[in-house]
Amino acid sequence: MTQEYIRDGIYSIDEVFHLLRSSADRNITVNGHLVNRESARYACFKYEGTACCKCGLQGEFFALERQPINTPPNRYHFNLYAHDADGNEVMICKHKTTTGSEPICEKCLEEMRNQHEKRD
Repeated sequence: MTQEYIRDGIYSIDEVFHLLRSSADRNITVNGHLVNRESARYACFKYEGTACCKCGLQGEFFALERQPINTPPNRYHFNLYAHDADGNEVMICKHKTTTGSEPICEKCLEEMRNQHEKRD
């Protein structure tokens, strides 16, 4: 389900939150790459937690990544991942709700989209 990303490192959750607090600037440099530290996803994970709101799958680490196309080569971001029961990486995303946002794994997000499509 997850699209392919170019990965340049894995970081603990605490390490990323520390990096994001390390500067007042909008962008920080991590491993030679620019990272926008003001992403709404980071705020969601900080304040709402790193577990999926539907199935409880717990985020385990951040990966420093960028999309392979339509992204400047030096512009990266942190994606949050967990491992499912089979050991596969599952991205934890930010899901908008009527009252804010909450973390949701890509599997549960896909299930929600499929249910919504069935109702339409």
